[in-house]
Amino acid sequence: AKALTHASATDVRLESNERLEFLGDAVMALAGGHVLFESHPEWEEGDLTRAVQRLVDRVAFAALGRRLGLAGYLRLGRTEQQLGFADKESILSNAMEAVVGAVYLDGGLEAALALVRRVYADELAEGSPRAESDPKTQFQEAVMAALGVFPRYELERDSGVEGDEERFTMRALVE
Repeated sequence: AKALTHASATDVRLESNERLEFLGDAVMALAGGHVLFESHPEWEEGDLTRAVQRLVDRVAFAALGRRLGLAGYLRLGRTEQQLGFADKESILSNAMEAVVGAVYLDGGLEAALALVRRVYADELAEGSPRAESDPKTQFQEAVMAALGVFPRYELERDSGVEGDEERFTMRALVE
């Protein structure tokens, strides 16, 4: 129950899933990395890194939460329920992380590995395609190859709104 309890629903009697989110993110990175390492012996370190990042990012966790139907089991505060936030990407993603943390605490690493193997069977299958670099990595690699320098980043704007998907605006500077 704790894994599905959002902070907005907590009171004196309930504890939210925030600590389990932290653990679940780390466990999923370990279990996903382990299973990818086993299932793709031909992949280089960069391939494995990109693939595990793709498994544990917010979008992937939210999609997995949707696929498993977590939204119907979440405990949310009244406002979040009224606004239909059970299907909000950040809430679903965090809940999925917490579920992974709970699976680990309950069954250990073997249970976490079994979960990863089951829910990501297609992505882990032999012969599945390598993950492409994200745009930021592609940009950095291109700049490094062309100019031999690494871009510098500066904060341009911070909306100050916690949880805002577009909170930070950064500027990339090259020479």
